Amino acid sequence: KTLFGHLATTNYQFAHLQQIDNQLAVINTDRALSSKDAAMLTTMFDVDALIFGEVLSYQTIYAGLVAHINFEVRMSLVSKSGELIWTDEFSQMSTEGSIGSTPWSMLYGLVVTAMHLDDENLFAVADKLGREIAEAIPQPKGFKGPSQSMIESVIHGAHGKFLKYG
Repeated sequence: KTLFGHLATTNYQFAHLQQIDNQLAVINTDRALSSKDAAMLTTMFDVDALIFGEVLSYQTIYAGLVAHINFEVRMSLVSKSGELIWTDEFSQMSTEGSIGSTPWSMLYGLVVTAMHLDDENLFAVADKLGREIAEAIPQPKGFKGPSQSMIESVIHGAHGKFLKYG
């Protein structure tokens, strides 16, 4: 869902996530879905292409003085016919650690380092990964980039006051 949020800023239209979850729930398969299933899935979801993701590596390491989070994924964009349009690998990591000079600073460092592996930091790394993927995914032909918004006029009732607009 993190990736979906970042991809929403691209020039694609997406099927609703709940619709996808509901339709995937009825597929009874003992294997992972792949580009070989593209024709069936694009028909089921009424879409022109699919994004497949594969987790290559997921690590959380806590070694007292150092905590480390690492995500590595391979993403692929596949057409209705199963043709590979785009693929790339991405990774993000986060590390926390400290070496204290006093017993109290060492204890503090151990606590802060252990807290680095909480859900908030795991989601932060996943969020950075989603942003990186959304930035790298190719835009459809004809996409001219994001349009620039401009405020041309403002109506207000602050007569006689100077209003500064960002």
